[in-house]
Amino acid sequence: MVTGGAGAIGRHICLALARSGFAVGVGYRGDSTRAQEVVDEINTEGGAARAVPAVLDDPDSVIPTIARMHAQLGPLGVLVNNAVAWPDNVEQAEPFYQTTMDWASLVRTNLEGTLAITRHCAQAMAHHHWGRIITVSTDLVDGSMQSDVSYIAAKGGMTAASRALAWELGPAGVTVNLVAPGLTAEKGATIAPHVVAELVEHTPLRRLVTAAEVAAAVAFLASENAGAITGHVLTVSGGH
Repeated sequence: MVTGGAGAIGRHICLALARSGFAVGVGYRGDSTRAQEVVDEINTEGGAARAVPAVLDDPDSVIPTIARMHAQLGPLGVLVNNAVAWPDNVEQAEPFYQTTMDWASLVRTNLEGTLAITRHCAQAMAHHHWGRIITVSTDLVDGSMQSDVSYIAAKGGMTAASRALAWELGPAGVTVNLVAPGLTAEKGATIAPHVVAELVEHTPLRRLVTAAEVAAAVAFLASENAGAITGHVLTVSGGH
């Protein structure tokens, strides 16, 4: 299951996992149209996929989703936590100490919601003694540049939680890792060019990463070849 499976990164993750032989639950919130388009793309390529509801602010809704996925696609073996709730107008966010937005709700959704979905899925994986939990984080957690405090708090919390979960779930054959992308070319196309140019100037590869490159890292961590890797953060940022 890939939460946020219909976005730019999510779509590429779903496609990469399907091409690796996984049946994929394309998680969505609200309108399922974009998720169904990803499903159709996977099915056209000969893979197996279903659009499934996976809502961060209603994590208990994933319980019947897991049951339906088990019936339609087989046991849940991989969870990719890719969905995220963003603050409004993130490029011009107020300083945290002056903010009037409901920052606590963003932390609850992005951290508590993701943890709750992870907990439900981990139970299913531990039952089958195999699993991969992969959270898409951000390279901004290390403080490399300014970003929204509530967003970084949630992502940093998932980094710490994932490392703790790696210890808990290791004996059950479940690995827990994170992929930390830099700014992708797809996202970069939606923000001010001067911001992108400054970021690229401070990136060794002198370019943005692509959603497909992020997805390749996720697919690797989901593979049998990554079976000895757990509690790790794989940064995909061009060296930023």
